[in-house]
Amino acid sequence: MAGTAMGSENLRARLMATGLGRIADEIIRVSMPSIRLDCLRATDEAEPPLGGSRLGGAPDLPPGMSWPEWQDCPMAFIAQVNVAEIAAHDEQGHLPHAGLLSFFCAIDGTAAGVMPALDDPSSWMVSYLDGDLATLVRLPHPPDLPELLQFPACQASFSQELTLPNVESREVLALGLTELERQDTSMSSQVPISATCP
Repeated sequence: MAGTAMGSENLRARLMATGLGRIADEIIRVSMPSIRLDCLRATDEAEPPLGGSRLGGAPDLPPGMSWPEWQDCPMAFIAQVNVAEIAAHDEQGHLPHAGLLSFFCAIDGTAAGVMPALDDPSSWMVSYLDGDLATLVRLPHPPDLPELLQFPACQASFSQELTLPNVESREVLALGLTELERQDTSMSSQVPISATCP
């Protein structure tokens, strides 16, 4: 639990700096451990490792598995996570510690990237491979997948951090914050995001 303890102290310092010292203990009590994903765009020369965690690029799938489709159109490959790479950050033991999670989604192909069928569970797919990752095959993008949906590969790395509930959640509302404290809480929960691909 060393990661959580260090995260609590960092959070306490941030809360004190934003004028929320009065309720720091209560906010820390309702915070939850989470695993943060950061990414860095892969260079053209560097081929991502087979079975490694990444956003975008081409997926690594079991031999014989075809590219997922929705309504006869290929879904966009979003990411894959080698869960062995996040095991050290899963202090609560909620996740498997071996295997590969792969994420696909039907996206409309516009710049907005809208899911056309939010309520249709067949419009997205999360698969879990619990087997030998050395047998995976890198699948090229299907020719009918629009180029806009062929996302660049970004290498993923992971760390642990505390996540705060939304300022409108019942946990935060129960703290009886003043309007100024509510604004400060909203600002302190906006963690700088480094999970962007330049």
